[in-house]
Amino acid sequence: AVYYRAKAHLNRRLNLTDEVVKDAKKGLKLLEKSNLDPDSEYHLNYLLYAVYSKWKNIAKMDEYIRASEKNALQSGNKNNLANAYNGISSTFLAKFNKEKNRKYTDSSYGYLQKSFALHRSFPGKVSSSTFAITCVNLANYFLEQSNKDFSTRKSEAFQYLQLTESEIENNAADPDLLVNIYGIKSDFAAQENNWAEAEELLLTGLKKIKTSKNPSLESQYNIYKRLAEIALKRNDFKTALNHQNDAENILKKSFDQKQIFNAQKLEIQYETEKKDQEIKNRKTQNYLYLAIMVASLFGLIFMFSTYHFRLKYSIEREKKIQQESCGRRR
Repeated sequence: AVYYRAKAHLNRRLNLTDEVVKDAKKGLKLLEKSNLDPDSEYHLNYLLYAVYSKWKNIAKMDEYIRASEKNALQSGNKNNLANAYNGISSTFLAKFNKEKNRKYTDSSYGYLQKSFALHRSFPGKVSSSTFAITCVNLANYFLEQSNKDFSTRKSEAFQYLQLTESEIENNAADPDLLVNIYGIKSDFAAQENNWAEAEELLLTGLKKIKTSKNPSLESQYNIYKRLAEIALKRNDFKTALNHQNDAENILKKSFDQKQIFNAQKLEIQYETEKKDQEIKNRKTQNYLYLAIMVASLFGLIFMFSTYHFRLKYSIEREKKIQQESCGRRR
C-alpha cells in the first residue's frame, strides 16, 4: 500500500492523473480490511480527491475528501485534518459555483474556520504551509463570497493575508502564494476603482516573485495578464500591449520548460516501468524459489518415509531370520 501511495504521488507530479487513480485505488484495496495504517489511507484518499477536483467531479471530490477527514481523525494527525477541512471547504465552494446557493458558501467558510482553529489550538501540529493556504482561502472568501460591508471584508481579508505573508517571509510557506496575496489586495483596490493602486500592488507582487528562490512562471504570467486588463481599464493601451507581450514571453518560457519536463517525464516513466518489471520478476522468482522449497520438502519427507519403511522392513526381516535360525538349532 505504501508502494502504491509513493507511486501515485510520483504520477501526480508527472500529471498522469489516470495512473494516480489506478495506483491509489490499488493501495486502498490492500488497506480496506485493516485499520492499521490510517495515515496511508488518508494520503491515498486525498490523492483521489485532488484528481477528481481537477476533473471537477464534485460527487467524487466529496466522497474522497470525507474519507480523508475520517482517516485524519483516526490517526490524530492535525495537519492532515486541517488539509481535509480545507478540501471540504473547496468542495462546498465548487457546489456553490454550480448551484449558486448561499448555504454552500457558509459551509465553506465554516470549514476554513475549523482548519484555522486547529493551527491555534495545536501549535506546531499544523504546518505553516497548510496554515498559509487556509489564510489565503479565508481572505479570498471575504473578497468574493462574504456579504458583509466592503470595509469589514477588506479589513478581515488583509489580516489573513498578513498572516500568510509572515509565513512566507519566515521561509515557512510557498512563495507562489505571493500571487494570491497581491492579487487579492489588487482586486480590493479594483473594487474601489482605484486602478493605480491595483496596478502598483501587482507590480510589487511581481517583483517579490521574481526575487524569490524559485520564481514561478505561471504566477508571473497571471500577474502580467491582470496588469494588461487593468491598463485597458485605464485606457492605457500602450502599457496594456507591453504587459500582454510580457505575458506571451513568459508563456513561451513556460512552454519550453514543459517540453523539457515532458522529456524528463518519459525517462522517469521508462525507469518506473523498468523497476515495476523488476519487482514482478522478483515476485515470480520468489514464487519459483518457494515452489522449489516446497517440492524439496516433500522430497525429503518422501525420502525419510521410504528410508524409515526400509529400515523397519530390514529390522523385521532380521528378526525373522534370527527366529528361523534359532528354530533350526533346536
